[in-house]
Amino acid sequence: MFWCATLEYVKSLLIELLTNVDKYFDKRLVLNSDGRRLLNKIIFSLLSNGFDDKKLVKSVRKEPTLENVIKLATVVLGFDARKIVMYKDFKL
Repeated sequence: MFWCATLEYVKSLLIELLTNVDKYFDKRLVLNSDGRRLLNKIIFSLLSNGFDDKKLVKSVRKEPTLENVIKLATVVLGFDARKIVMYKDFKL
């Protein structure tokens, strides 16, 4: 089953990922299996919607660290995504 999510849905998934670091990242701040599943949804949706920065997507998939996920989120959201990690109750 293939689906194409809207950009707002992708943004909400990124915020979910970054506000729940303890749930989706391990102690070394690398995505765990649940986090990778969510990241794959995000990346599939971005590429389906014509996201151009394939180099960034490749680096996030290769090394799914918190820092790389923040870089992707900063590009997609349009502001510094570190604020989301710092403020757990962040809303769009």
